[in-house]
Amino acid sequence: MRKKKGERIGLLAELNRNNFKQEIIIQEKARHRWLKQGDLNTKYFHSKIKRGRLRNEFSGLITNSRWCEDLIVVKERLKSFSKIDLVGRVATG
Repeated sequence: MRKKKGERIGLLAELNRNNFKQEIIIQEKARHRWLKQGDLNTKYFHSKIKRGRLRNEFSGLITNSRWCEDLIVVKERLKSFSKIDLVGRVATG
């Protein structure tokens, strides 16, 4: 059981590292395009980065068959989600 929990923690840490790396890559790509094309498109490239960040966020989720945007409820549901596997059984690890 501890092994599964350790694996899950390791996978979550790896996911966080990969998300951070992806964000850096996106910023570097935007910077490269900006340097290549100049100041004229600064607003355009800023909007591309902002849109990418917004795509990776969410403001709520469906809980108890209803859409919920309450930050506290969303955080608690996300915490409890890690305790349940994808088919709805309570995880053992």
